[in-house]
Amino acid sequence: MSSDRHGTLISVNARATLILASFGLLPACTETPLDATLLQTDDTPIVTDVPDCVSQQPELDHVYAISSKPTGHCLSSGEVTQIKGTPAATGYTVELEPCTGGSDQQWLLHGTLAQMQIEHVDLNLNLDLEAAAINDGTEVLLFEPHGGRNQQFWLSPIGTDDSKEIRAVATDNGCLQAQILATEENAVELYGCPNVATVISPYQHWFFSEVDCEN
Repeated sequence: MSSDRHGTLISVNARATLILASFGLLPACTETPLDATLLQTDDTPIVTDVPDCVSQQPELDHVYAISSKPTGHCLSSGEVTQIKGTPAATGYTVELEPCTGGSDQQWLLHGTLAQMQIEHVDLNLNLDLEAAAINDGTEVLLFEPHGGRNQQFWLSPIGTDDSKEIRAVATDNGCLQAQILATEENAVELYGCPNVATVISPYQHWFFSEVDCEN
């Protein structure tokens, strides 16, 4: 047995399985392929004001609060959770909580603009597509950095309010989507992005606000 940086014990076999899945060497679950028609939508989404200090072009090696446009809540670290397919491995859920400016809601962007990693400042863990799956409903969790494609994203501008889609590099049509139902265990999942300009999916719109900026 070996111990990760959070003290969680992970067997050698489980870690090897997780690494293979992370790099796409094991088949990802594909029974529900990415499809923009499967987006969870709300006919009357909450309309929020644009938060302070929103960056028009988020930069690498800068720290941001990431907020969901229709809810006004910020992306935060959650609770320890088991990783699917590797019962001895754990990560953290991500949650949407009222924005407080705390370090549990701060995210460092690094890598490249085309292959960006989004790292939680407190935990030093990356946003990660669970088990390297790319199907609709794949949970986006926090897991130790490893450089795999399931931890790489790029930002696509939306409209004129500086909100962004967070698109997954591992698939050519996958966006991170806020889940707002009370029954959801995890606040962010992967769903197909709209591929026509007339389709709007507000729960895939995110603001990146600079931390400690001056208006």
